[in-house]
Amino acid sequence: MDKINKLKRAVIKEEYMALTNDVTKALILDRFMILTYEALNLDKLIGNETQRAATIGIDINMPLSYGWVYKKSEDLANELMAASSKTIRNKLSELIESGYIYERASDAYRLEKTKMYKVNIDKLRKALEESGYTYETVINM
Repeated sequence: MDKINKLKRAVIKEEYMALTNDVTKALILDRFMILTYEALNLDKLIGNETQRAATIGIDINMPLSYGWVYKKSEDLANELMAASSKTIRNKLSELIESGYIYERASDAYRLEKTKMYKVNIDKLRKALEESGYTYETVINM
């Protein structure tokens, strides 16, 4: 039997296009919104499981991400199917400079070059509202 490839999807949201005026930046912003919310939801799950385990005397020591995610530009380029990893890095740098995405070095893996990212949800929400758009969480989609 032939190998079946998993289909990829990239969504261009009108509101992100209005903010960035750039297809690639809009795609990057949408992807990082999804990743940030997934990380925040995982933090909630870890918190719930930590509390549950504590009631039966088990100590779970799992660090929370607080919405920070690892992402290599090569992986992002592959997921978004929109540009080269170099272009993705350049567009991501522009989103960081504009304040829509935070960037930091990894706490856990100081020698690793992969950066951590998180959407500045407050800035994004405000910019969307000022542009006449409503802020839509990933959960509402």
